[in-house]
Amino acid sequence: MTIVQIGKKLYPFPGQWNDLSSEQLLQVMKILTYEGDIKVSVANPKFFKILSNCSWIRMLLNGLDVQENIHLVEWVYDEQPEKLFTKNLIPYYNDLYGPADELANCCAVEFFWAQHFFDAWAAGKGEENLNKMVAR
Repeated sequence: MTIVQIGKKLYPFPGQWNDLSSEQLLQVMKILTYEGDIKVSVANPKFFKILSNCSWIRMLLNGLDVQENIHLVEWVYDEQPEKLFTKNLIPYYNDLYGPADELANCCAVEFFWAQHFFDAWAAGKGEENLNKMVAR
């Protein structure tokens, strides 16, 4: 985490995926998976707001501080191994449970079938394959 000063207030700013809260992760993924075209110049301020938990008003009033620190969102676009997920930020959702951090409680058979259904979904064989990846 990096501490960012916007105006007179300090904000913790995540520097990798594992630093995000589950709410931040869901908000960032909404932007990354947006089906239309979104420009980086539009996405970066949205990422900055989400990652810093700063209000739009504070960002507008302190535009220079935001511009000086906007580069801190660039890790979202990186594919560096040290910045990728190893922690399950959403361990359960409704009555569905995900794997432990670093897939610690995932056996080889579960991993095989999860990969199989993911590959089927990625090949365009239907959204039901994503549902089959989830264990109850």
